[in-house]
Amino acid sequence: MDNNFFVTKVINRFVLLTLAMAFFMMIYFSYLMFYPIEVIKADSNNLSTVESEYLAGEQLTQYIHVTKYYPIVAEISEAFVDGIVFQLPSRTGNFPIGRYDTIDRSVHIPESIPSGYYYLETTVRFRINHFREITYRSKSNKFKITNEIKDRLGLKELTLGANQ
Repeated sequence: MDNNFFVTKVINRFVLLTLAMAFFMMIYFSYLMFYPIEVIKADSNNLSTVESEYLAGEQLTQYIHVTKYYPIVAEISEAFVDGIVFQLPSRTGNFPIGRYDTIDRSVHIPESIPSGYYYLETTVRFRINHFREITYRSKSNKFKITNEIKDRLGLKELTLGANQ
């Protein structure tokens, strides 16, 4: 009888310890997933281009107004938007913690982009931990892109296929 009492006592303590660990792990994972974290804070007009008109193939220069609070690497994807979305390749970026009033950054305008009025849509994604990502989206002011080669050839839109 003494042996059964001892085994029951050990099993009960093991079950209580397992339940306590599961409870604390649930609290910890909830903290990782839901605790409010602000990696960067962007001003209301955080993206603005230097010029109002660009040629295809040039560098678009923009100013960025942000404050960064955590040293986390970002995945940055950008797109020129004008009815169609002209996606640029994604890249990673990291800059030190602090306030940045004017980061002069250049984006290459593809030579194959059609003429039109565009804005640059930037998506910055921070991976906080294995369970959480924070995404920030911003748009620049509108600007004009002129593609002289396509305009000279009479190509107003990008066409795909031979029978169009």
